[in-house]
This record gives sequence, structure tokens and C-alpha cells, in this order.
Amino acid sequence: MRPVLRPVVHWEVTSGRFESPPRHGGPVTTAREVLNELRWRGADRLPEAVIWYRDRARPEGHRLIRGSEIVDLERRYFSTAAGRLPYYKIERVECGGEVVFER
Repeated sequence: MRPVLRPVVHWEVTSGRFESPPRHGGPVTTAREVLNELRWRGADRLPEAVIWYRDRARPEGHRLIRGSEIVDLERRYFSTAAGRLPYYKIERVECGGEVVFER
């Protein structure tokens, strides 16, 4: 049996937001997908990103994490030198002065 060949689909960036391939049917919606896009699609733009991370221990209610501090992107967590942090606490991701993800 011959394998089914599928066309190659490229991700596009329009107006600062990533657009997913047609099989997903819409814009990228999770922080994990956005961080993976910044790291793996085209040039590595993750070091340019600024992540707004919800942190109840801080008076302002959040902390800023630079993309250059991220050492690994896992399935449910991303890792920095300080530890593993869950994606669901990411409130906003900015890259190059544009907001690419916001809850």
C-alpha cells in the first residue's frame, strides 16, 4: 500500500498573530503553540519574546520572563533556570513590540 501524500502547509504570520494550517481551522490559541512557533518556524524569535506570567506572590500580580531565559518547551510546562512553569499561567506574549498571544 502506498502512503498518502499530503501537501506541505506553511504557517503564516498576519498582523502579528500566527495563523494555523487549514486542518486546525483557525488562529493558534494556546501559549504553548505560540512559543513553539517563535522557536521553530523560520528564524528563532523566542529570545526576542517577553512573556507575562501570572504570579500571585508579586504585588503587581505578574512577572515578566524573557524568551532568552527559556531553556526547554515541554508538553505541559516550559523550563527556565529557576524551574518548570505551566503554560496556563501565561497571560500575554509579546515579540518585536507586537502582542502575539493574549488571554
